[in-house]
Amino acid sequence: MTYLAATLVTIVAVELFCRLQPMGLVDQLSGALKKVVWVMMSKSISDHWKEKVLLIYSRHIALITLKIAAIIGSIGLFVVLFSEILDKIFSLSVSTVDVLTSWLGLIVATVASVAYYFVRHRIVS
Repeated sequence: MTYLAATLVTIVAVELFCRLQPMGLVDQLSGALKKVVWVMMSKSISDHWKEKVLLIYSRHIALITLKIAAIIGSIGLFVVLFSEILDKIFSLSVSTVDVLTSWLGLIVATVASVAYYFVRHRIVS
């Protein structure tokens, strides 16, 4: 029963991940980093302007990184809280979080998340 609860938590976490769409933020971060490299490698931009532009880019990169961290942290918090709720409802002897952090639990969660993602992708697309 605990593995079933772990699978349910994993599926809900994958759905939450898909709905929050952090990959768009990762694309923005990649684009900002490419701009930084371009500015740094440019011979036609003076050091004075590089300092000004890189300060703006660094602020932008820091904000994107904080957003990604907030999304990942909120998903992690949700997993822990949802696991605790399931443990209380079903009176599970072994904690769902303990199962999810074991080797077998990680394998089950990985298989469940990949399978759910592919099924979801087939249905949504």
